[in-house]
Amino acid sequence: MNNREIIEKIYELYEQKMFYIAFSILKDESAAEDAVQDSFVKLIKNISRIKNPTSDKTKAYIIKTIKNATIDIYRIRKREHVFYDDSILDDVVYHDDNDFSDIDIKDLTIREELTKLPQKYKEIIILHIEKEMSIQEIARNQGISYDAARKRYERGIKALRKNVLIAIDNQNIKI
Repeated sequence: MNNREIIEKIYELYEQKMFYIAFSILKDESAAEDAVQDSFVKLIKNISRIKNPTSDKTKAYIIKTIKNATIDIYRIRKREHVFYDDSILDDVVYHDDNDFSDIDIKDLTIREELTKLPQKYKEIIILHIEKEMSIQEIARNQGISYDAARKRYERGIKALRKNVLIAIDNQNIKI
């Protein structure tokens, strides 16, 4: 197979799956398409690394490439203050009878990362988001100032977002 045939075969086999992975994280069709496009640019630049489009090694490389492109776009949009709903990292399970097994990103849920936060942050986030209490109500309930409650909430959310991105970076997805 020449390089062009390899890329065409990869596109035929994996483009939709790559889009699904990107969309499941970004929840934005345009951004997911950008991630797929960025991934194919990288794949084309590194085509010499790909010998067999259907090999397990190639599948792993494609998943790593789309995952990294998606994370890059997520970070850029975050810096540009394009905020996504926190549900972007809810459980995602995909099954296709084609060559891919389950792609399971359940370890990346916000709830799991939330349990890793210090108790003072975790409590305020849960009370504010799940119990729908205002920061002022939480401050009274916890016996702390409004500013302290607000700052704990902000720090907790910041740590949670950072932890979720680190978890995505370190996630091993088996194909």
